[in-house]
Amino acid sequence: MKEKVAFYPFCSEFIAFVKHFDKLQEQYSLQKVYAPSGFGLLGKDVAHACNYTDVGMIVSEFSDASDPAWQILMIAEPMNREVHQWDELARDIGEATLKEGKSVHYYTCSERNIPYNIAILKKAYPDSLVFSTAEAENIKFTTSGNDYALIDVPVILVGGLITEAETFEIICSIANCFRTDGLHPLVLSKSALGALFGFYSASHITDNLQLREAEKIYGLNSFVQEIIRREMPDIVVLEAPGAVMRLNDKVPSDCGIRAMIMCEAVAPDYLVCCVPFEICIGDLLSAFSDRFTISLGSPITGVHISNIIIDGASMTQNKKITVTYADLSNVEVQLEKEAKTSEIPMYDMVEDGTDELCLFIRNELEFIQIGGMLNDTRKN
Repeated sequence: MKEKVAFYPFCSEFIAFVKHFDKLQEQYSLQKVYAPSGFGLLGKDVAHACNYTDVGMIVSEFSDASDPAWQILMIAEPMNREVHQWDELARDIGEATLKEGKSVHYYTCSERNIPYNIAILKKAYPDSLVFSTAEAENIKFTTSGNDYALIDVPVILVGGLITEAETFEIICSIANCFRTDGLHPLVLSKSALGALFGFYSASHITDNLQLREAEKIYGLNSFVQEIIRREMPDIVVLEAPGAVMRLNDKVPSDCGIRAMIMCEAVAPDYLVCCVPFEICIGDLLSAFSDRFTISLGSPITGVHISNIIIDGASMTQNKKITVTYADLSNVEVQLEKEAKTSEIPMYDMVEDGTDELCLFIRNELEFIQIGGMLNDTRKN
């Protein structure tokens, strides 16, 4: 029987987690989704957070830790950990849950960065508060470069023009698609919740300030090689740790450096790029693709047309990216307008485009394999 769980704090970045919860794991059953007041989500379907099609799960405000509908509270670190003083709220809600004799599972990218409020709670409830991380501490890697080697499994990189792009949604969709087809994808994600779906995290390498850039490249290559030896996957799916390029001169960013480091370590064979619908124009995408061929080692294989709208005023005034979500009809209009003439395939992977992309990649892989067998035959 599945264990019944609730989740906190829900916001737009966790929509993929809720959507794919039942598809990508079989241990838990999600009963309730909680969000802080002020997010504008209470009483609405979780899909409202991103203007997606309804999922069938309503967002609630946490009020009663004794609710018999669930026994485990899952808490995840949002990407913006400063928003709404979330760690203090998480501590209060977690403490109320633990006092009821229930369990709390806290999902983090690294146990080295646990907020103070949560660390104190762990000391008080060492058995009932469980830290879950996608970091594979038992998988050894080296940073010397002595065992650097090209990855001999096909690699898909999923990245966005902005860090806020729905890359987790895309890697979840791709993983589900390949698993449904009977393949075994190895997935590396930047999300703390990836562990629940069997994904790995490389944040202990890519975000390690003690490592030089070259050491990160060698370490990540060694890390992925070791996982491949253990799991023997059919394909590797990577979520870029940051944006794949510098968007403009107005907002400070890592200029795509972390994505480039990942690609130096694990060269992608395919690149899926998440692009806001307003700039999803065939000629512009071709220019991006030429650039990525040099910076990331792969042209764009397919584009996910996102319904994200970048707030230009906030970008200019506050020097940071703020996003909102347009109605999905805007994506359909842009897809209909540009897809016919674009050299690069375009998809709406939030709705139904993932199957098309995965079929395209599978057909390419089969073509390459057949070509390889023909070459072997000719040599013999």
